[in-house]
Amino acid sequence: MLNIINSAYKQSFFKELREKIEEQIINIQIERDHLENLGTNINKIVISLCNKYKSKLEIEENNEKYWNMPQNPRILIIGEEHHLKKNDIIGIAKNLNINKEQLDLMLDYNKIGSFNFASLECSGVYSDIIFGANPHSTKDKGEFSSITEKIKQNQQNYPKLHLLRTNNSANELKLTKTSLKEALLNTRLYKDNIDSNS
Repeated sequence: MLNIINSAYKQSFFKELREKIEEQIINIQIERDHLENLGTNINKIVISLCNKYKSKLEIEENNEKYWNMPQNPRILIIGEEHHLKKNDIIGIAKNLNINKEQLDLMLDYNKIGSFNFASLECSGVYSDIIFGANPHSTKDKGEFSSITEKIKQNQQNYPKLHLLRTNNSANELKLTKTSLKEALLNTRLYKDNIDSNS
């Protein structure tokens, strides 16, 4: 089974996070007109603590570093539904003993650009992110050319990234039955399931 982070570090991380969030809430209660700043401040706190605990919380697998494996991991799949329908995705996963409750699907191309990708940094929910086609102009990409490039360059702070590309000369991102199956077979969640059942 994949090595889960030392529980002492995990407890310290969440204890400090809770204390800092409670401190923010108290400050907001004092200054109610600054309520809109709460989400921004909490996001900054999470990123700060991620950097502080990064060396203790990240996991190394096959010389690649990823963020901590969640206790009940899920896979986030992002792409256009007209390339591969929701029921097809669920069926492919089911054949690999990955149930639909372990999947979150974002298949509306128009909503992908506004998704809060910052929430995936230091994620306590996802073990893997699978990308098909997605807009280059997305929220939270920062100075990078795309959100996938940002995750790729900062993989140690994110769930494992899987890019589904076509085999033709275009080499474009696209959800297909073949590429999805290959990606799912290489997910941390699938491998963790295999190890748990062995």
